[in-house]
Amino acid sequence: MKLKSLPLALLMMAAGTTTAMADAALTVNGQRVEKSVTNITFDGDNVKVYYADNTMTHHDMAEVAFSFASSSGIGAVSAFGSIAVKVDNQLEVSGVAPGCHLQVFDVRGRAVAGATAEATDCTVEISHLEGGVYILKAGNEIVKFVKR
Repeated sequence: MKLKSLPLALLMMAAGTTTAMADAALTVNGQRVEKSVTNITFDGDNVKVYYADNTMTHHDMAEVAFSFASSSGIGAVSAFGSIAVKVDNQLEVSGVAPGCHLQVFDVRGRAVAGATAEATDCTVEISHLEGGVYILKAGNEIVKFVKR
């Protein structure tokens, strides 16, 4: 009985170690967050960040930019260090790697537009979107923008 329990215990310890290594650092408004983030939600024009120590902070969406320092996804990160965004009926994005997939999300987390960069400058068609706050994800870069 004890010999059967040992492999199961070792497997559970290995799984716990793998999960712990997948943590990503979070930067809010240029300041690195040292706490462990458990959840991020959007409530209208506000962003709520929940932490493992059961605390929560909220920020006005117009003042917040999130940047994740590491990626634990399957694909390679393909965005450069920082990207620039110009908003009109087309989203003009510069500073991305060719082949980088760009996705636009509304504040409810729904994907509403997207494109794949063919060069370091790229456009995403957003004329069909209503005015409001949106999130652009390009590789591991996340940028908030407002369409008027």
